[in-house]
Amino acid sequence: MGRSALQLDMFTALVECGAAMLLLGILFVILWSQDRQSKWLLWWSAPYFFAAIAALLFVKWQDPPTIASTSISNSALFLTFGFVWQATRVFGRRPVVLWPLGVAIILWVGPCFWPPYLVNLPLRVVVSSIIAAGFLSMAAFELWRERAEQLPSRNAAVIVLGLGSAVFAVRVPLVGLAPFPLGGLPIDGTVLAVFTLILFAIGVSLTVLMVSMTKERGEQEQRQFALSDPLTGLLNRRAFLTQAQRLLRRQKSMSQPLSLLILDLDHFKQVNDRYGHETGDRVLVKFAAVLEANVRPMDKVYRMGGEEFCCLLPGAMLADGYAVAQRICDEFQASSVEAMGTQIRATVSIGVASTEVVGYEVDALQASADAAVYEAKARGRNLAVMAAHKTNEVALLQQSIARRLKA
Repeated sequence: MGRSALQLDMFTALVECGAAMLLLGILFVILWSQDRQSKWLLWWSAPYFFAAIAALLFVKWQDPPTIASTSISNSALFLTFGFVWQATRVFGRRPVVLWPLGVAIILWVGPCFWPPYLVNLPLRVVVSSIIAAGFLSMAAFELWRERAEQLPSRNAAVIVLGLGSAVFAVRVPLVGLAPFPLGGLPIDGTVLAVFTLILFAIGVSLTVLMVSMTKERGEQEQRQFALSDPLTGLLNRRAFLTQAQRLLRRQKSMSQPLSLLILDLDHFKQVNDRYGHETGDRVLVKFAAVLEANVRPMDKVYRMGGEEFCCLLPGAMLADGYAVAQRICDEFQASSVEAMGTQIRATVSIGVASTEVVGYEVDALQASADAAVYEAKARGRNLAVMAAHKTNEVALLQQSIARRLKA
């Protein structure tokens, strides 16, 4: 009676787990059909379908094991974990690499034709554990390596994958101490049922976390779209207003300087009038590329509107900001855009202000840099000008307003 109960527990756990995996796989297909851009959702369905197949095959397990039962059921299990790895690669926008899955299956199926290996349960447990733990560890690494994309659910998913890898890795030291499937001693129905439920819990957790990460990525992309200039791909004025004050507070708390560059293309209206707005757009895109090529990854670059841009350079003193501005002037003047059979060249005037002179108020810093741009225009354009060391904030604001009205 006890043995029958154990067999019933094992049978029930495998069937219920397989059915649940099948439903989760279908769920991912449905989610993908509603969001075809998120192709990783379709890839995430594959592990669940293979898990359902593996569970069904283990229900039909034969003892003593045969080549067919051992090789096919475990191959389905390895494909489950292999496709978990592939799905994380697709989520990280990396190419699919299927050959390791084929190698894993060959490494498993090949020895199954050798009778001593086929009947050696402890050895099979060690080999299968290494393959499964390896795939899950690689999946955890794939998610971890893309951590620069800050998704709140990412760390939890890495942990769950790490736990899954640990569940299989611990079977190696327990191979001679615990019953199958936790170790290599004769199979125990209760242990198999518990082990299956643990894997089921990991699968459900990954489902929730992957759906959460997909939603978080979508929300993040929407926010990024709202803060980006569609033409140049740079951050826009809204992003500047959102980020500048926060960045200044951080620099002030660390007693670190920050320089602001305001950049205004010279005679840009003439470019549009003579060569057309399409050419003007190409000039703007070219200038954005020059800007990004001459600042550090930590710097922030914005298109404020029209032909006006600005850069926030944390940690840069006034002289540092001026050096960057002068380099931008020189490189942009040397660049060109082809239109109507000729090379179109443009120049830029740049005003440079720094917190070491003006302080950590956004309005004062911006007004100071605006005044320096106005001076650069008055002095002939195509140059960078540093804001005066002693400034009257009211006068600067008036100059800034007058300049904007005149533009």
